[in-house]
Amino acid sequence: MPIIDLRNAASKIRQIVEQRKERDQPSPFFFIVGAGISRPEIPLASKIEEHCRREAEKYARTDPPRSDAPIDSYSHWMNEAFPSAVERQAYLRGLMESKPISKANLRLAHLLLDHKIARTVFTPNFDDMLTKALQLFGRHPIVCDHPLTVDRMRIQSDDTQVIHVHGSYRSEEHTSELHSLT
Repeated sequence: MPIIDLRNAASKIRQIVEQRKERDQPSPFFFIVGAGISRPEIPLASKIEEHCRREAEKYARTDPPRSDAPIDSYSHWMNEAFPSAVERQAYLRGLMESKPISKANLRLAHLLLDHKIARTVFTPNFDDMLTKALQLFGRHPIVCDHPLTVDRMRIQSDDTQVIHVHGSYRSEEHTSELHSLT
């Protein structure tokens, strides 16, 4: 696959979206967004990991992670700082629940409102800022934040869909399996 510059890529995306619209077909695109979209209101993983490491050290849990992979380190320190799924969920809730919606999430919500480019978002984020932003603008997306909610998702749906690939801070599933994060 050839590498193209941003201007050329945007032009091709626009063309595909317009051609699909002429045939009364939905856009084939979706967004994948990571932690940066909720920054600065919610700290990035490195800051969360640092806090968790300090919390674990209070209890003399200082053994290093099994590997140098960032995901292993993050999961290790999260589990050392908060050994119970309930405590991990409470920690994440404290980081995320009352935070204002980030500017980037508001911008993404605007892009999703008309369904021209995309109507589905995949995110590894635990926060629900995008859902809140969409609701602020009157759109109530279908949300998948737990394995039992995956049946809600439809590839050809006209609904706006937000898929939290690791769950959200509201779901309990992710808190017991933080070692599986990517």
